[in-house]
Amino acid sequence: MKITFLSDTHTLHSQVSIEPCDLFCYCGDATNIGGLLDWISFFEWLRQVPARHIVWIAGNHDKSLDKQLMFNTNDSIVRLINTQAYNDVRKLIADLAATYTLSRK
Repeated sequence: MKITFLSDTHTLHSQVSIEPCDLFCYCGDATNIGGLLDWISFFEWLRQVPARHIVWIAGNHDKSLDKQLMFNTNDSIVRLINTQAYNDVRKLIADLAATYTLSRK
């Protein structure tokens, strides 16, 4: 079984080529602050990883995945923007999981 680990690409994931493997583990910090466009880019790249199984773990720089951090503000405008960003990223994750599961069977 071939296992590949990668982390801390901080939006530079497209510069990394992954060899085919059985298990690919991405261990955090795909983004710098968790912007939606950064996530779209990362998930499109992740879809192309030639692995039978993928494990992905968020890192401390992937802030838009931290619900408490995103919603912990007294500024109603910031909270509204953060809520939308959080929900958008969660939808991307759900779509990725569905696509990956269907395409890898």
